[in-house]
Amino acid sequence: YAPKDHPCTTEAVLGGVDPYSASKTAAEFVIAPYRDRLSISVARSGNAIGGGDWGKDRLFPDIMRAYQNKTPLHIRHPEATRPWIHVSELMYAYLILGKSNLEGHHTEVFNFGASDSVSVHDILQIVEKYGICPPIIYADSPPKETQQLSLNTKKSERVLGWKPVLDPQESIHWTIEEYRTIPEKRLERMISRMEFLRP
Repeated sequence: YAPKDHPCTTEAVLGGVDPYSASKTAAEFVIAPYRDRLSISVARSGNAIGGGDWGKDRLFPDIMRAYQNKTPLHIRHPEATRPWIHVSELMYAYLILGKSNLEGHHTEVFNFGASDSVSVHDILQIVEKYGICPPIIYADSPPKETQQLSLNTKKSERVLGWKPVLDPQESIHWTIEEYRTIPEKRLERMISRMEFLRP
């Protein structure tokens, strides 16, 4: 979405001030001519978090790597806010949307994200309560990124019956627990948590 100071609805103008955001907009333009004919829906999600993610330049993997390796954590935009959502909630949302598509319904655009956006600074304070507090180095000249992003998910609730169950604190708690769980048990735990999220 283009930068806004209020939660973005699915009708909001697309855009973005960085290449990553622009690439998502471009992907939607590519599929637009085929959506109705091929029964394609668009899921616009918040920032997914969850144990087992070790991707580069992602907040939680960077936090956990720095903590485990006892190295500094490099932070670009501490004031940036995002609608962080646990991956289990996101997977459940995708299953609901996929089922709707298979039944021939709702080839539309839907937002899936947390009800509240949280800043990077606040996340660092929360994880510190769990004893995860690597030294932090703040970037002097960080790359340009969207600073404030939040999603209006009322359409997903109204049309699909989906809404986020976890608040940001719970999502972060689940994430840290999963990182501390041995890899062989992570999938089992995440499946059981998806059952918990069912209405």
